[in-house]
Amino acid sequence: MNEIYWILPVLFIFHDFEEIIFMERWVKRLDREKLYERLPVNLVKKILRHFDNISTTKFAMSVYILYIMLIVCTFISYLWNLKLFWTSIFLFFTIHLFIHCLQSIFWGGYIPAVFTSIICIPICLWILKFVFTKFHFSLFSISFMTLIVAIVALFVLCGLHKIMEA
Repeated sequence: MNEIYWILPVLFIFHDFEEIIFMERWVKRLDREKLYERLPVNLVKKILRHFDNISTTKFAMSVYILYIMLIVCTFISYLWNLKLFWTSIFLFFTIHLFIHCLQSIFWGGYIPAVFTSIICIPICLWILKFVFTKFHFSLFSISFMTLIVAIVALFVLCGLHKIMEA
């Protein structure tokens, strides 16, 4: 199990490189009319205001901060053998990959990170199957810990998005 901890930072950076490389160009080419057709006007205006302020540098800095946090969490999990904590982070990451795929389906085309999501999902599912087979976490414990991870992650992501807008 000890070696498997380190697959998370590897998959994360592989996935996020696609976002870093393609985000700014994708935003510039974004079909804004398509957004207005699919979403409420107020939400579109908020999204576009946010997208217009994102540069590759700001986005990459946010990814860097997340990556450092992920390395720290992975290292702590590795040091103290915190399987449940690590698995919850990994599960949240896997759900995040599925969300990118759903966004792409909703959008009806490419969004940055969908290709690496498609590549990473089978790997993540295999790892989760291995972990859940080897360590019999209760449904309550994995759900509760993943909820805590999600709340903290969403709080951090909101903060990083605010920083990107500055």
